[in-house]
Amino acid sequence: MAVSTKKSKIKREDLIEVMSFTNGEVIYQNPRTQEEYIWNNFGDIKDVPFSELIEMKSRKPGYLTKPWLLILNDEVIEHFNLTDFYKTIIKPEEIDAFYKMEEKEMVQFIHNTTKDMRRLIVTLTRQKIRNKELRDLFVIRLIESTINEINTGGDISSLLKISLLDEE
Repeated sequence: MAVSTKKSKIKREDLIEVMSFTNGEVIYQNPRTQEEYIWNNFGDIKDVPFSELIEMKSRKPGYLTKPWLLILNDEVIEHFNLTDFYKTIIKPEEIDAFYKMEEKEMVQFIHNTTKDMRRLIVTLTRQKIRNKELRDLFVIRLIESTINEINTGGDISSLLKISLLDEE
């Protein structure tokens, strides 16, 4: 089997959409140029030059592998060899679908994802409970018990406590 020598069509100056994939503010500052990019909330999108993403990947890979930032360009994802990693995270357009998964599928997804993604699932679940967007106790308990089972270093604290405290 021949090795693919397909050359990337991405130019260093091309702007790539990058979305904040964490709650709260994310700030990236290029250590060499001091250029700064700020995302204020989960879901915020900024255009970042491809050259800056190359720099980020080499100097501060955690931004892309935790992931604190999500690249919204399949060619760039492939270029950085992140395709398999991106299969373990919930894409923004899949978040609502995650909460509607069948029990076994949801448990399997949680088990196959990263620690940071599980942390994000907890945060999103808490927000959905507070906003009264998620009221299905079975789903809440399933997420809670599955993540607590994986996190052998202690539990996430009860997601249900959050909802009960908010209703008082």
